[in-house]
Amino acid sequence: MPRAILNLPLLVILMGLSSLTMYVPAAHAAIVGPMWVARPFFYGGSILLICTAMLAIATENYRPRDVGTSQLLAFVGAFFVLPPMLALPFHQAMPHLSFVDIWFDMTSALTTTGFDTFAGQAPLPNSMHLWRALVGWMGGLLILVGAGRILAPFNLGGAEIMNAKSTAQKGIQRNSSQHLVKGLFIIFPVYGTATVLLWLGLIISGETQLTAFCHALATISTSGLSPVGGMAGTNSPFLAEMLVFIVLALTLSRRFYGDSIMTTEGLHWVKDPELRLAATVIVSICALMFSSHFLALSQTDAVYGILPALGALWGFLFTTLSFMTTTGFISQHWPMAQAWSGLDNPSLILIALAIIGGGVATTAGGIKLLRAAALFTQVSRELDRIILPNSVGGRGKAARQLRREGAHLAWIYMMLISFLMVFLLLCLSLIGLNFENSMPLTLAAFSNTGPLLSLSQEAAIALVDLSILEKALLGLAMILGRLEVLALVAVLMPQAWQA
Repeated sequence: MPRAILNLPLLVILMGLSSLTMYVPAAHAAIVGPMWVARPFFYGGSILLICTAMLAIATENYRPRDVGTSQLLAFVGAFFVLPPMLALPFHQAMPHLSFVDIWFDMTSALTTTGFDTFAGQAPLPNSMHLWRALVGWMGGLLILVGAGRILAPFNLGGAEIMNAKSTAQKGIQRNSSQHLVKGLFIIFPVYGTATVLLWLGLIISGETQLTAFCHALATISTSGLSPVGGMAGTNSPFLAEMLVFIVLALTLSRRFYGDSIMTTEGLHWVKDPELRLAATVIVSICALMFSSHFLALSQTDAVYGILPALGALWGFLFTTLSFMTTTGFISQHWPMAQAWSGLDNPSLILIALAIIGGGVATTAGGIKLLRAAALFTQVSRELDRIILPNSVGGRGKAARQLRREGAHLAWIYMMLISFLMVFLLLCLSLIGLNFENSMPLTLAAFSNTGPLLSLSQEAAIALVDLSILEKALLGLAMILGRLEVLALVAVLMPQAWQA
């Protein structure tokens, strides 16, 4: 990348990349139609690219005093500036849709939340589905690069759990743009290769090219955006689910993207607290829900076959991993799994998994596995001390950091996010939204898991019917959930956070 471009402010670079990306749906619509979709994206991308170029010329000589803080501000500002920009060609192509609704949908896509904003409305053209999935994919890549090269040096985004405060802003003051590009070159090969391989695999499994591409983008970015309503709408759902399941494992730990985001010194990947906790939770839930069927039938003469049993087990396994990674794809076997479990509402388990979320510094949302592991480790240690007061925790420096300072910071984050959830819930209720709708919307927005709405109640929530204020509050909640509220604390009170 030319040095002149690297010296530009980060937000200007992101605006330019977003403008260039608009040519992708324009080319798709020009080839397969309709042309009335291609023109707004081509003209919109060209005009926005010209405006970005003018802004780049105006800020060419801008040099911030604090490069690290400038990058952090730009990263946070991107989630406020880019969605309206990304919504412009969409609105020009579909003028009958409200711009607020499109902005809400673009915010949902960029934060990898994946709300199905236009469910129940007239079907969107295929190029629009491509654009939504592509925005979600770009949002996932932005999160990966930003987590490792912007948030981690400030001990944000989960880095505060394992790192000491003395490492804050280490390495970000020098050649910050080159620092970001280096991270991109390390992450993108894994991110892009996984996307392409999954796309080809889904095509081989029987999906159409567009559906396969959108599902590949939605899986690796955990946005869950689908042009056919999820995995059940594919031509070969079981094989497609197997391929998606493999790629979803990438969002359980930052380790799969190489040593470019965060390092966990002293811990082998087998002992990684995130991977161990994820495996324990998924296996335990699947085992309990699967075995409950046999317990219910232990005193009956009912007969069940091996295929329904395997189908139910796969439904548990795929859906639990999907919601833990905040993707939200539902297995075609989930209805069978629900009936098999015998529970009145097993969807509550999926909601809890989405709130926990996936690995730190990954595309997954939620509270994150590392924070949950820190709290679990600290609780386990306290219980051990009750039984054996003179015992020694051990397990090395990394484990001590995890259960001491890490658990303390994880608890602070839990309290902050819980307070914000309750505050948003109260605001939505005061505006006039009933509690049955406010609760799932709040959980889905802060956990960045839009498909939670399809599990929470019998009647789906019509997002387009929400008021402008309700959509604005939910949009802010999605951004807070994606950035994690500590990032805004560091922006608003940098001295307090770095102290």
